[in-house]
Amino acid sequence: MTFENQNAAKQQGKVPPSTSDDRPDTELLTESERSERIKAVSFATASLIQSGFEVTEAMLLPGERYINGEIELNEIVASAMK
Repeated sequence: MTFENQNAAKQQGKVPPSTSDDRPDTELLTESERSERIKAVSFATASLIQSGFEVTEAMLLPGERYINGEIELNEIVASAMK
């Protein structure tokens, strides 16, 4: 799933919007911050693939939400630990 497809899914209500006020607003992320988030998600995805894991569309959604500033990294980690 491409980032554009994920954004379309979000707009169609398939990805629940953030409800916490402590999360950064997408518009508040600088290009540099967004770029760093893209690098981090790309690295994590590549690491999973190189380790032999299948990366599903569902696994990519939290990364896209992180890139867009909807959630923070600690939320992705916490949900992965469940």
